[in-house]
Amino acid sequence: MKQLLIIACCLLLVVGCAKQPTRLTGVVNDAPTVNFKVEDPRNLNLWVDGIDFGPIASYTYPHLSVELLPGEHLIEVRNGMRVIYSQTHYFSEKTHRTLEVNR
Repeated sequence: MKQLLIIACCLLLVVGCAKQPTRLTGVVNDAPTVNFKVEDPRNLNLWVDGIDFGPIASYTYPHLSVELLPGEHLIEVRNGMRVIYSQTHYFSEKTHRTLEVNR
């Protein structure tokens, strides 16, 4: 009986301390991004599909960009209500585009 108890404890110890398989999961961000080359970004705002995204300086090349949903988007750059740039672009997943805006 004592040997059976020792064997059971040893098996429990081996099974309990063995490395169990693990899963590593992650989230991949495949959203398309766009940023802008602008000589003077002062007073310019970014509009995407009629929604004001704020100052374009927040999305300037090379370090800052805006994430979009995949699909077709109307990209506009405005100075107040005056439209400086307006063009429709199609953005697919995992793409990045830099748009040049001239005043």
